[in-house]
Amino acid sequence: MLNVFHGTNRISKKHSLKLLLCFAALIFSGAFCDTQDPDPAFGNYDRVSDLALLTPPDQEGDPHTYLVVANPNFQQLRIYDSYSRRFLSSDNVYFPLSIGVGPSTYQLTTPSIDSRRFFALDTAWHQIFAMRSVDESANERAFSHAREPIDIPESVQFLSSKTIGEVIYLVGSAPDTSRIYMWDYNPTTDSVESERIVELSNSAIPGEMHRTQSLDFIFIADQAQAKVHVLDLQSFAVRELNIPNPAQSFAGGFVDAGRGLEEVLVLTEAVQGRVHAYALGSNDTPRTFFQALGSITFPDSIVELYVPDQRQGTNLDARVCCPPINLTGDEGTRVLAGEPTTAWGSAMSADGRLYYFMFDAERPELYGENATMLKPFDTESAVAGPLDEYRSDAAKWFPSSGANTTPPEVSWIAIDNYGSPSHIITSQESRFVVFEWHDNAVLSSGGALEVYDETGDWVSQVVLQNGVGEYETYGLRVRIDTGPSGPMNDGDQIIMPLKNDLIPLSISLSTQPTQQNSNRFGRRATFPTAIVGGEIFLLPREGTERSIVRRMFISTAAGALIEMNETETNLDFVIGPQTI
Repeated sequence: MLNVFHGTNRISKKHSLKLLLCFAALIFSGAFCDTQDPDPAFGNYDRVSDLALLTPPDQEGDPHTYLVVANPNFQQLRIYDSYSRRFLSSDNVYFPLSIGVGPSTYQLTTPSIDSRRFFALDTAWHQIFAMRSVDESANERAFSHAREPIDIPESVQFLSSKTIGEVIYLVGSAPDTSRIYMWDYNPTTDSVESERIVELSNSAIPGEMHRTQSLDFIFIADQAQAKVHVLDLQSFAVRELNIPNPAQSFAGGFVDAGRGLEEVLVLTEAVQGRVHAYALGSNDTPRTFFQALGSITFPDSIVELYVPDQRQGTNLDARVCCPPINLTGDEGTRVLAGEPTTAWGSAMSADGRLYYFMFDAERPELYGENATMLKPFDTESAVAGPLDEYRSDAAKWFPSSGANTTPPEVSWIAIDNYGSPSHIITSQESRFVVFEWHDNAVLSSGGALEVYDETGDWVSQVVLQNGVGEYETYGLRVRIDTGPSGPMNDGDQIIMPLKNDLIPLSISLSTQPTQQNSNRFGRRATFPTAIVGGEIFLLPREGTERSIVRRMFISTAAGALIEMNETETNLDFVIGPQTI
């Protein structure tokens, strides 16, 4: 089930005509219009920058889940009621409820999903807006400002928040000054009671942040360094989590990755489509260190991530992913292909593709009993190595001069080894590895060769003993023997092609418009700006009770909100979405 709502900054023609007729009736008859079933326009949002999901407390037995939508161009926040599937209306029922904010209010943060307060950061006015999510008095209505904006230093560019006990900690990162700011916010009096400053190293450029759900940590990306700063909100100390490259964005949730249900963190690198996963533990079994679960390099640049909350005690059974195919048996049952699991996550690429991955792919042959690895859902039921069925001439020999034309002997075997922690490369483009000799190494008595990837980046060095050396890459062990060819010349190369058999399951959330379907929108129109999700309440159908379902909401820079099941894999619905 998927719905797409397209944004516009105009009232619909239907509503414009209705308003015109109302004014005409008022002028000529003095009577007001019949406003039965008023519906605030779905289209009153544009260029959505962020989303926040809230199920506020104290709803007197009528719980609703709300989606807060940030619209910097309008300097307003809009509130979508997932229960009725409409935007909340304002006192003027023809317009949606709006909360006025600043000209650069791009970020939203909720201390918890059931918080009575949520916050927005404006980086032009250098203020934090505090807003209430519930009615507190006749003059203090839900989705209104709880107090005057909080003035903050100009250097603060990112905001997060976390509730601990009776205090909400607001955390801001300042890239230009290498600082982390913390404010103790009292939600009862709506006052800021104290401020703390954490100084990072001068080379640090703190950026995006992520709060944990059960643990008292804030993860902070560093835009310049290959590390993540981990702020402990109990001790206010900072420790470092080293990663291969600077991080861009985070997501977290609760899944069982083979070690019991615990909180996990996923992050994507800023420069490529590589996603890393870490096990964090939980309040019952906290980890003294964060365990790396593996990484995946996707074909596209990943900009947004999502992990579900599968904790026991939620209203629904854990959702199983992926991918469904229609196989009809004697009982007409639907069968899941591949490796269905409740330990899954999703990743959204810059060109509008949604990928799913699993935390618990079983690999006992590599890592022992009950061992698992991070792996994308793919078109095969088992993990396949990235090997082609090579012919004898698959490895190409490129001597630097014509003096030596006898190629060395090259052999390889599939080892199906993705490392520990695992790293799976799923690039759908052609890949190869280059072995190059330097400095006229005399390989018959030793020497070395340099290893490069298809981009020309240096990867490793292979030391040769008596002219023989081995190099192990993901899914492949290469053995090179100079044989009778003798010394190699400086610059001689062997280029070995690699074939990727791990084709990840992906869903295109956009297609180009056609004459037959003008509602479609181009690939770049679905550049994602936020993914949020979880359990939401839905309006019951006639004769049924209130529904509780699991949903993901995706916002795009072009002004579309996509609502879909957490484990949506029905391509028909995605390719031809319903526009409301």
